[in-house]
Amino acid sequence: MENRFVEERNEESNAAHATGHDPSATDEKTETPHAPRIQAREISVSHADVEDKSYALGEISNFLQFHLFVTENIANEWAKKFVGEKPPFNYDPGRFFAEIAFTYGIPVADDIAKEYEKVVIRSPPGKIPSIVTSTWSNVSISSLYEPFKGHEIADYRVWVASCKSNDNVQDLLHNLAKQLSNSDNKFLYRGVNSNTMVFSSLLYSFVHIVEEQRNEFGRGVYCTPHLDYALRFARRGEGVGGVLFVFNWSDRGGVDSKTKDLFGDEWETHVKRSVCQEDLERFNLSAPNQYYEFDILQGAILRWWPGVRMCHRPTPSRWTQVVVQNESAWRILRPRLLSIIFFE
Repeated sequence: MENRFVEERNEESNAAHATGHDPSATDEKTETPHAPRIQAREISVSHADVEDKSYALGEISNFLQFHLFVTENIANEWAKKFVGEKPPFNYDPGRFFAEIAFTYGIPVADDIAKEYEKVVIRSPPGKIPSIVTSTWSNVSISSLYEPFKGHEIADYRVWVASCKSNDNVQDLLHNLAKQLSNSDNKFLYRGVNSNTMVFSSLLYSFVHIVEEQRNEFGRGVYCTPHLDYALRFARRGEGVGGVLFVFNWSDRGGVDSKTKDLFGDEWETHVKRSVCQEDLERFNLSAPNQYYEFDILQGAILRWWPGVRMCHRPTPSRWTQVVVQNESAWRILRPRLLSIIFFE
């Protein structure tokens, strides 16, 4: 819910900031997706030579052109989505960016697709799986999306349902709570504006590598205990319906998880430095604390994000957000996923 919980934003900011950008969408609709193969080559990279570094747009674009044989325009457009990302340690960076772009749907020639389908699960088209109906059903991940068959999470089960309005959501959650003996206020929600995000969320255990850095609490998976706020983002889909993830938050992330509550001056300082990152030097501000020693950050949702982007003083809203650090998301969120509600 790419979910950035701010009370007031303009539509442009909302679309980019609300749920993590959906990289399956591209403006390259008419251009031939692949470039001529002048020479088929393989990059041989010694593990010892792979650096722990981020890569610039031009470097990522070159990787995509080299490995996927896409045109420069397409490579540049997709490279924008991954700027600042770091490949896993000792992983060929070119292969890393190619696999991620392929997973999210970059258009490639059929022979290239066949090669990558051997090692990478590709996101299916954005539509509600046929097994989902307007009433709750408890299904396996592999029955939702066939590509998960044989995957390590293939047998993981979740409750799924579809609905047309927010009123239906209230009824669905009430019924779910009764079945699970879980009161509504112990649910945690994540709303995303496109159901294309469901597949990648499950595949990467909610660690969306394409989420922007300039969020109130930095990188992480943004959720909220406030259903009304999460629905703002779940209901914002255009053409493809939105989705609401529901987590069991009865144990607040578990006894083994370390939580940092941000409030007062500490909240204000962290939010300002996180949102205003590109202008820190100009305003003589130091970089935000990353709080790597914590698994979860929680605190007020920012009230007016555009103003803070210009380094104005942040103001908290009445809503709360719970942000699970990327490195901890697989351990904390996946086992607590209760249900997925698809909006028609």
